[in-house]
Amino acid sequence: MDTVRALRGDGPWFVSIELHTLPWSPDDLVSSGQAPVAPSAYMLRSAIDHGCRTAVLSFAPSEYLAGFEPLVHRWMTVDTRSVRACLAAIEELDGPIAAVTSSIDNFVGIASRVAAHLGLRGTNPRGAAMARDKSAVRKALSESGTPNARWAAADIDAALTTSPIGYPCVVKPVDGAGGWDVKLVQDDHELEELCAAHLGREYGRQVRPRRRLVFEEHLAGALVSCEGFVDNGRIEIFGYSDRVLGPLPSFVEVAVRFSPAVLDERLGDYTEECLRSVSYTFGAFHLEMIVSPDRLTLVELNARLIGGGLQHAMSAVSSAPASDYCVGRLLGVSAQPPTFSGGATQLQLFAETSGVLNAVSGIQEAGAVPGCIAVGALPGPGHRVIGPPESNSDALGFVHATGQGREDSWETALAAAARLDFDMSPCEPPRGSDADSVQRGVPSGGPSVARTCRQPSPGWL
Repeated sequence: MDTVRALRGDGPWFVSIELHTLPWSPDDLVSSGQAPVAPSAYMLRSAIDHGCRTAVLSFAPSEYLAGFEPLVHRWMTVDTRSVRACLAAIEELDGPIAAVTSSIDNFVGIASRVAAHLGLRGTNPRGAAMARDKSAVRKALSESGTPNARWAAADIDAALTTSPIGYPCVVKPVDGAGGWDVKLVQDDHELEELCAAHLGREYGRQVRPRRRLVFEEHLAGALVSCEGFVDNGRIEIFGYSDRVLGPLPSFVEVAVRFSPAVLDERLGDYTEECLRSVSYTFGAFHLEMIVSPDRLTLVELNARLIGGGLQHAMSAVSSAPASDYCVGRLLGVSAQPPTFSGGATQLQLFAETSGVLNAVSGIQEAGAVPGCIAVGALPGPGHRVIGPPESNSDALGFVHATGQGREDSWETALAAAARLDFDMSPCEPPRGSDADSVQRGVPSGGPSVARTCRQPSPGWL
C-alpha cells in the first residue's frame, strides 16, 4: 500500500516512522466530553500547521487509517525495522525532507539513524538512549558516575535460574513498554513465571522481543517524571508528573498527575545529568525517577513526550500543545515552549477480578462533573477484562480531568469516576495473551470494579 492523500500543500515532508496511538480506539468506547487525541495526531497536526506535508512509514498503514487519515498526505508500506528500507521509501518523496522522527520507543532509534543519514536535526543515534535497551542506559549511568540503581542484565535461557542481584528485585524486559512483564520478584519461582510470560509476549508492528531482562534493586520513594525537550544541552522543562500506583508485585499506574509545579528542587539538575550521561542530545523526553529523601534514581528514559492520553488532558491547561514546540524545534523554527495554567490527571479504570463486562452506566453523569474533560469506558456486553491488572495495558476505561493543580485535578477525576457503575460476570481470561478477545488498554488506573462498583477501591487508591 502506497497511498497519496489529496490534502493541500506542497511544502517539505515531515516523516513519521509508525505512529504513537491511544491505547484504545475512541470508536470502541462509550464516552462523554472531548474526544481524546492521540499523541501522533497532535504531532502531525503541528507539522501541517508549520506548512509541511506529512508522510507515515509503516509496515501496516491500514491499522492507522481510521484515526489518522485526515492528517496524512502519504502512507507508505515499509519494513520500519530497517534503516535501509526507510531511506529507500523516503527517496520516493517528491520534495525536500524537513524532519524524520518517531514517538514510539521501538522506533526512535531507527528514526535517529535515518535522520542522521539525511543530515537532519535529531539526536545522537549512537547514544545509549537510542539503543532500545534499558540495560544500556543503566551501563551509561554507571560509567558516567551518575547516581544509579544496583542492576544486572541476563538473557532468558537455561542458565537463567536466579536473580544475579538477589531478591527482592524489579525485573523488566530490556526493550519493553506499557508495563508488560515488569514485576517485583521475590524468589526463583516468581522469576520462572515471569520468564515464561515474557517468552509468550509479542510486541506488534513486527518488532521481536529480545528476550533479555534487566534486574534492578527495588527502591523506596515516589515515582515521578520530568516532561520536556532537549536541544544540544539546552533543556526546556514543561512540567512534572507524579503517579498513583496499584498494589505490588505489578507496577500498574492508577493515575498520572501533571503540573508545571516543581515536585522536588533536585529534579532539574538530575534530569540534565541523566540526559548527558546517555547522550540524549536532541528531542522530547519523558524521564521517570524514584524520588527519596537521600537520592534520585532513574527508572527509565523515553525519547518522546509522555504517552497514553495524558497529552490530551495536558492540552486543556496549556497555551498550545507541547507537540507544537517539539515539531518546531525539529524543523529548526524558533518556537515558544508551552505554558500551563493548572494541573491535569489521567485516571484509568481497572477491574479487581477477571470477568466479562455486561454494561457500564454513569458516563454522562461523570462527564458532567466540573473540570472533567473526558470519560470513556468499554461498553459491554461481552468484553473480557483482566483483573487484578498486571500491566498498564489492562485498562477498561479512563477519566481525564483538570484543576488548579495536580491534587485538584486528581480529586476531580475521582469525583467523576465515582459516578460510574460497571456490571461484570466472573470468568478467567488467559494470562499473557494478546488475543483480540481479551481487552488490553494502557497506562494508569482508577476505580476498581467488583461485580458492580460506584466508589474507587481503597486498595487501589
